[in-house]
Amino acid sequence: MFIRSGVNKIESDTGFSVEILGLTGMTYTEGVRSMFVDSELLSGNEIQLFSHSIKNWDPPNQEDPISPAIKAQIIDNIRSALGFDNKTIVVD
Repeated sequence: MFIRSGVNKIESDTGFSVEILGLTGMTYTEGVRSMFVDSELLSGNEIQLFSHSIKNWDPPNQEDPISPAIKAQIIDNIRSALGFDNKTIVVD
């Protein structure tokens, strides 16, 4: 289940949130870890997500590994959260 906890922030009851930072970029947070994800607002309700930017957690968790499986889960989580807000993502 999702809730809107801010103007551009969507939180899941499973422990992650997505906050759109404007026309470009979003913050993905999972527990105490977070990362900047490069993205761009496209026409309508579409957002381009640049998957190459999902590579490191922000400090102090930058040493926590992001495997291909974890990266895929992060993308799925973002897709689900933004779907709750009637947005779709296009992944490069």
